Amino acid sequence: FKKHKDQILDWVDTGGLPGVSHLVMQGGEVLEETYCGYSDVESSSEITSSSLFRLASATKYFVSLLFLRLIDQGRLNFDDNLADYFPEFGSFSLFDQGGAIKKAEKIITLEDLARHSQGYTYGEKEPFRSAMIKAGLMKKGALGSDWSHSSNLTQWMKALSEVPVEHEAGIAVSYGLGHDMLGAVIERVVGKRLDQCMAEEVVEPLNLTSTFFVVPAERGSDLTSMYSYGGKLERLETGLESLFLQPPKAFSGGGGWDMLGNGGLVTNALDFARVLQLILNNGMFEGQAFLQANTAARLASNRTQGIGEILPGHGYSYGIGYQNKSRVLSDRGGKGKLWWGGSTNPYFFVDPANDLLSIYLTHTFPFGHLDAAYTLERMTYQMINQNS
Repeated sequence: FKKHKDQILDWVDTGGLPGVSHLVMQGGEVLEETYCGYSDVESSSEITSSSLFRLASATKYFVSLLFLRLIDQGRLNFDDNLADYFPEFGSFSLFDQGGAIKKAEKIITLEDLARHSQGYTYGEKEPFRSAMIKAGLMKKGALGSDWSHSSNLTQWMKALSEVPVEHEAGIAVSYGLGHDMLGAVIERVVGKRLDQCMAEEVVEPLNLTSTFFVVPAERGSDLTSMYSYGGKLERLETGLESLFLQPPKAFSGGGGWDMLGNGGLVTNALDFARVLQLILNNGMFEGQAFLQANTAARLASNRTQGIGEILPGHGYSYGIGYQNKSRVLSDRGGKGKLWWGGSTNPYFFVDPANDLLSIYLTHTFPFGHLDAAYTLERMTYQMINQNS
């Protein structure tokens, strides 16, 4: 894996990336563990195994694990009606193909929320976008909502219920607010804040020492600074000045809203590896069942089969995409590979066929710049294929 490190060092040395954590495991053994570059470029603080990265939409996988734990405990069910927990969704509206508003006919289930078939998107399209802005849930001129500073999840759900969905629930896949809504359900059922639920049901059982919704003050120096990249790196905030050191009004189960902090999780590569290894171990952790076997099997399967794709050639499970066909990304694994990422450039994949997982973490916008994560993934498969 020397070529991987050399490539990462080249990106760092030429100013394309501030720093990277990269971890590859196969058969439960570490093949590569690389920490290169800087947590903060300006002060030359180096990336280490303790460095913390903002997960953005990769938060969805962790929240899905929390959801599945509650399923196994009998506290929630996949086919539960959202209205059982938030009665305001007992009747809601729908935009038809012409943009007219009519009454929605189908219910929204909890599985709809977990697999993005709920109809509430991120507001890229009209007229849903304008309806979200009118409801005070999105900013004019920018994707992302501004409610996390002023509303808790219960208040947000009330406002959201008055916005017509983009499509009937359960008949199509559209990436969006499902995991934020799921977080609200979890808070209501457990009777605690989402960060407390996550700590008790995921962080503590899996012994995750570096996974937080709110970074403790003593770990502030481990939180990487955040950069934008438009030909050169520009620092947006330092770790010690980050909003992630302060509890927000509400926690984003989807890792969204304010990308610099406001809801999503932060973690490091080693903690991330523990939660991904659950898929390869059929839900087992250190000899104990973190998830029941049938629940773990659902997590490792395509949950949108027959209703749509999250991306061309890809279905979706719970917080993680599912590669449907080997030929879609032939140089990046075959059918059954699970993967996802986030706007702050975390990227991860799990390949059950090869008992393989990989995690790439950096701290930049926009997503996918330099094609870095995908380049390292291709290099990993080249090496695995050469050695098989």
